[in-house]
Amino acid sequence: MDERYAPIQEMFRKFLHREEEKSNNDADEYWIKSEEESDDLAKAELLANGMAEGSALCAQELGKMCLEGRGISKDLENAKGCFDMAAACGLPIAMLHLGLLEIKEGNVRGLDWICKSAIYGDVTAYQYLKNFISSEAELRQGVELRLSVYYEEVHDKKDASARENQFMGWCYATGICCAQDFEQAQARWIIGIGQESFGCQYLMKMYKNGEFPRVAPKNQNTGYQKGEIPEYDELVERLDEAGSLEELERQEEERERQEKEQEQAKRNANLKAILSIVIGLVAAGSLAGVSLIGLILGILALKDKKGALAVIGIVINAIVLLVLASG
Repeated sequence: MDERYAPIQEMFRKFLHREEEKSNNDADEYWIKSEEESDDLAKAELLANGMAEGSALCAQELGKMCLEGRGISKDLENAKGCFDMAAACGLPIAMLHLGLLEIKEGNVRGLDWICKSAIYGDVTAYQYLKNFISSEAELRQGVELRLSVYYEEVHDKKDASARENQFMGWCYATGICCAQDFEQAQARWIIGIGQESFGCQYLMKMYKNGEFPRVAPKNQNTGYQKGEIPEYDELVERLDEAGSLEELERQEEERERQEKEQEQAKRNANLKAILSIVIGLVAAGSLAGVSLIGLILGILALKDKKGALAVIGIVINAIVLLVLASG
């Protein structure tokens, strides 16, 4: 890989290894209860309560429900907030969903999350990456640029873990970060299967089904051309403006801190709105006092962030109160 790509790789290396946030595992009991619940509305209420108490697992599952519009209004922004919390705690499925939503919005940083999800062992992330590298050269280079960071860390490691064998097998099978070698890929996956890796079993099945096509040998003499990877050109310009990689990283950390604060504010507002909607719907067959709490949460959510979810929650609870009052 061209040494001029080093700034991008260094930033991904720090992103890959940055300290994860702590999830409140005690609050996972809400997720356990939600798995036993057949009613989607009741399930959403349990997950919202668990997320409010800091459960990353509840946040991830609630994000899926928001994404699908199951038991709660379909809302991509709210789903993104849920996945952001869970991904920050190290859940690979949430990383994948967050990355896909980011890419859908045109944010190239989504590729960081998808690559990290794959490195963390999510086999679906590998499927998306395989599609990316087959679609266009720019995406293939973007994927290889990131995965090469982890490849250098584990490719000659003795006593590799199941996750590392899964990763190395995929690299050999696709020709990403190394020369394509199906024998090496199978050898890695066989070891991983012995380590009880479902991911290695799945990738081996994909290989047996012919889902890893042969690729042309790498051209080791290909140099970087301006415009080859647009995000690199943009980074070079930002690096020139900052004056040094250290200053650029400081600016990136400050930007991420501000975005994190904004996301936390959105997350809090969206969670209040979700609780408002769920409580309002549950209160339709319950006590007026519960609906009053839902109305207050909706108003607080609207105060924090003007959004459709907050308005829906307020309307539902207001209607319930009027109906109960008239009755």
